[in-house]
Parts: sequence; structure tokens; C-alpha cells
Amino acid sequence: MRDSVKTREELLTELETLRQRNAELEALVAGCDKMKAAALIAESMLEAACVHGLDSTILQVNQAFETASGWTREEAVGRTPVELGLTTTEEWLKLDSEAVPSLIEEGSVRNIETVCIRRDGTSFPGLMSWTLVRDDEGRPAGIVSVMRDIIEYKQVEMALQESQEKYRDLVENLNEVVYALDDKAIITYVSPSVEQTSGYRPDELIGRSYIDFVHPDDREGRIEQYHKVLAGTHEPSEYRFLAKDGSHLWVRTNGRAAYRDGHLIGVHGTLVDITDYKLADEMLRQSETRYRLLAENTTDIIWYMDLDLQLTYISPSVERESGFSVKEALSLPLDQLYTPDSIEEMLKVYAEEMALEETGPKGRHVSRTLELQGYTKDGSTCWIEVHLTAVRDQDGNLIGAQGITRNISERKRAGEQLQEAYAREKAAHQQLQTEMKKRVEFTRALVHELKTPVTAMMASNTLLVEELPDGPLQRLAANVQHSIANLDKRISGLLDIARGELGLHKVKLREAKPLKMLGEAAAEMEATIVSRGQSLVTSLPRTLPPAWIDEERLHEVILNLLGNASKFSPEGTEITLSARKNKHTLVVEVKDNGLGIARKHTQRIFEPYYRVENDRQRLPGLGLGLALCKRIVEDHGGKIWVRSQKGKGSRFAFSIPLDTATPG
Repeated sequence: MRDSVKTREELLTELETLRQRNAELEALVAGCDKMKAAALIAESMLEAACVHGLDSTILQVNQAFETASGWTREEAVGRTPVELGLTTTEEWLKLDSEAVPSLIEEGSVRNIETVCIRRDGTSFPGLMSWTLVRDDEGRPAGIVSVMRDIIEYKQVEMALQESQEKYRDLVENLNEVVYALDDKAIITYVSPSVEQTSGYRPDELIGRSYIDFVHPDDREGRIEQYHKVLAGTHEPSEYRFLAKDGSHLWVRTNGRAAYRDGHLIGVHGTLVDITDYKLADEMLRQSETRYRLLAENTTDIIWYMDLDLQLTYISPSVERESGFSVKEALSLPLDQLYTPDSIEEMLKVYAEEMALEETGPKGRHVSRTLELQGYTKDGSTCWIEVHLTAVRDQDGNLIGAQGITRNISERKRAGEQLQEAYAREKAAHQQLQTEMKKRVEFTRALVHELKTPVTAMMASNTLLVEELPDGPLQRLAANVQHSIANLDKRISGLLDIARGELGLHKVKLREAKPLKMLGEAAAEMEATIVSRGQSLVTSLPRTLPPAWIDEERLHEVILNLLGNASKFSPEGTEITLSARKNKHTLVVEVKDNGLGIARKHTQRIFEPYYRVENDRQRLPGLGLGLALCKRIVEDHGGKIWVRSQKGKGSRFAFSIPLDTATPG
């Protein structure tokens, strides 16, 4: 409730406003045959409103919904109330079973109470209404739901319930209207307090029959009652009095027959306005009915316990959940309802709370949630969640506890299964790591075994090339030298791939000049490209800022891309190396006019050992070059990609962050 307590008149006004808004909503939605119109209506509402599809998916929400629930429109659209956690699955199923049949048959369902949950986990009592939206053909097209926060009215109902007797005394001792009637029921006197009660001045009433101011539906009963009083009956009665503004007031009257000189002259009595009392009494009866229906039909078990740990009330749902009848549950001792460990936990909490009750502030709020194991009637056990709150008298003294018990066996089983799955996944991950380390160790050993003879061959062949005179043998030796160098590169690439898969391969970043690196790579490859009857064109900017890069490894990437472009391009074609600064990145591109790559291969071409079938047949190699390029670029925090079309050449490009600041 807000800082200041609202008057009953203010609450009545708010209730009437809510009824009017609800009626306006029904009238508007009834005339809308399209979901768009329903969404516009919901947007203009002051209450939290949603537009749903027939499967409960949220299509639109208004600003009031965002404020009430804590979910933004973007987060809510496309999800159901259960997925957002606005209500529990059990609560939603209950609403669904109650509301949907009436909604389809009658077109609307109004004022169903539920518990609404905000995004931050807090909850509040809500009053839900649904209206069915139909299309032009009269078929169901969607649903508009309206949610109202009724916590203030709940608090008022609770306050009314707690102070019912005090309120009755207060109403019955308000300023009374004193009146006198003659034997024909004509008003001969009325006290000035009547104006405050009915709006009439005394002179506007005197001389008229009091029956004129009785509600038409009550007049016959009032005439009969008047004659009983004249005959000597003395008992209070209630009826509806017509006020000056046209409204009717519930009043209680207490009259006696009046005599003068032994002759009956009429009736003298008092009248008091009890409209507020009647309204509060009706609200109280309705509230008690709603609470009883809620307690008796909810899937959760609601119960009360006194300070001796004896159950004094338990809802009928106990039989559905445990098999015990209400009578059995109330009469059984705790050790037949809960396991020994659970009883020990309950007694521990009881001792803690009683100790705090002695030392803590009077009337403190108590709320505890426990997970316990309970017995069912067939002797099996189930996991339950118990939410406890303190019950106090009007002076704040602890007199017992109330609780809500929910079966969480399925949730516990799901948690255990999740833990088992996590343990299996962790073991599999560790096994995978072990296998990958074995693979790297094997690759490292293999590289070592291959490198040793290759190094010796390279040294011997280098000497042979230098010693042989120009001629066929010398050219043959040079070819061997070139092949040995290629083999050495492939062996090193194999080790780099294995290291990269385990994250052992790291780039060494230093400040360098990208433009100089690009120029050197182009110069190094130009002779090879020209020897194949192709031409190399460079399209580089005049300046590029320095960057923190591993110059040696990026140099390898550019050489690899240029080499591939040359290998897959026919004679007489042009290969282009270009670069540009794009905001905070350096973009390098190698373009060729070669064979091109089919779309189905472009997504996999950067995978280790993957090669297009025709390339595998035509050119040697393990298919590691582009995989190494991808690894090096990604180690720089960049990306690499290809755009190609079969028979129309390819564009290989990569981008890396271009930052003059020291990394890290």
C-alpha cells in the first residue's frame, strides 16, 4: 500500500474506474476483427496488456506491461508468459484450463486471480482478463490479455478481515439521523445530520412520506415493517435509501412506536448509513470465497501450523499430492509425514526462529524456504519445497506458521541427471584433451623423424649444387634442392597445425610497418609469378599506419595466398595484391582470374587437409596452407574469407586490427 492509506471512497472510485476500463476494452476489442487493431488498443491502455497468438506467443506488449513486468518489448515478443517466467507452468496450466473454454465460447474471460512474477523474481497478485480477437470471417485470430496489479486491494481485504469486528463497531456508532414519523408514515421531524448522510436538508424531507425515499424494490417490505413497528415490534432493519443525487444508500433503522397521552402518534427512531459496511462485507465474502476456491483447487498444498507444530489446516490438494486425506494429514504425527532427516531440519529451523523471536524486533517478518523429503500414503518418498511464513496476532505476537508445499521430485531428478551429464561431458572433454595432446606429441615426433634426414639432405644437396658446373646435372640438383625445401615447409606446417589446434601456437606481436611487409612479399613472389607467364599488379595505398603484428607469420600468409593464386591461374592472366585501411582494421586482398571455386567448397576450404577433388588430383600437397593462414590471421584477432565463382576467379582476403597502441 502507498505511503498514505486510501479512503474507502477512493478505493470505490478506483474499482468503478477499473470496471469502466474493462467494459471499454471489451467494447473496443469486440469491434476489432484484426490483430493490428487489437495491438493499437492494447498500446493505448493504462493497464499492462499483451496481444498473443493462439499458441500464447506474445506478439505485442504496451508500455504498462514493460513497467509492471520488468521485461522490455523486444525481450517479450516471440515468447510465452511461461518462458518469460511471468507465471509458473502449473499456474499457467490452471489458468489455461479455466479460461480457454470460456474464451472460445463467450469471447472473453474476466477477472481471474493469479500470481504474477516480475523479471527480478518478485511477485504480486494480479487480476487477469482475456478477450478473443476474431478475423473478418469470425475465426479466432488471437487473444488480448490485461493484467492488473491488485496488491492494494488484497491488502485492503486483509485489513478488513483482520479488523472486521472493530469496523462493525465503528459503522454502528457513526453519527445517527434521528427522525419522527406520524401514524401515516409522514416525516414530522429529522435531525440536521441527515444532510451529511443523504444530501437532503431537513426542510426538504419534512411533510413527505418516508416511503418516497425508499428504493422501489424495498418499498413493499418497508411498509410491512412500518406496520409491525406500529404494532409494537422493536427490531433493527436494513433497506436502501434514495439520496438526493439519485444514488442509493444502505441504511439501518431502529424505530419504536411513539405514544402521547396513551394514544399512538407514530414512530420515533434512528437511522445510520451502513453503505461502506455493506460493501466491505460483500468484498469480504467474495474474498473468502476466492481464497477458499484457491486453497481447495491449487496443486500446491497450503497449510497452517500452531506453535506446538500441530497442523490446524491443510488444503484438499494434499490428497492429490500425497494420497493422505485432509483428516489423515491433520491427525498424523510429523514422523509419518516427513523423513527423520527432514524432521531434524524442521526442528533446527524452529529452534533458530524461536531464539530470534526472543532477541529480535517484535513483529519481524519471517520467510524461509526448505527442501525436505515427505512420505506418501503408499510409503514412498518425494522431494518437496516448503515456503514458511510467520502467522501473528494483531499485537504482533507469533502464534504459528503458514506454508505452501510444492512437489519438486521431477526438478530434483532433472538436476541429478544434469549433474551426471555434466560429469560425462567433463570426462569426455578431458579424454579429448588427452587424445589431442597425444596427437601433437605424435606429430612432433614424426616431424623430428622427418626433419633429421631432410636437414641432412638439404645440406648435402646445397653443397652439390654449389660444386656442380652449369649443365643438366646442376639443374637436376637445383630441382632436388627446391623439392627438399618444399618438403621441409610442409613438415613445419604440419607441426604448426597440430600446435594451433591445442592453442600452443602463439604469434609474436611487434610494432611493424604493414606497407613494407606487403611490398617485400610482392617482390619475393613476382619472379615465380612471371616465370609462369602471369603478371603481378599491386594496388597499395601510399601510407598505412604502423601496427602490432607478427610480421614474419603474416608474410607467410601473403606468400601463400599469392602462391595459390598463381598455381590456379592460367598463363596470360593477372594477379592483384591490394590493401586498404577500413576504420580500425587492415584489409588485404589477393585477386586472380583462375579456375574459381564452387560454392559448396568455399565454406570448407580453410579446414586442415581439405582440398577440392580436382585440385587434389592435379597438384601435390597436404591441403594445410589455407588452414595455416586462417590460424595465423585468427591469432591476430582477425578474419579470413573467400569470394569465388566457378570459372570466374577468386578473391581471398583477410582483415586484422590496425592499432598503434601496444596490445594488452
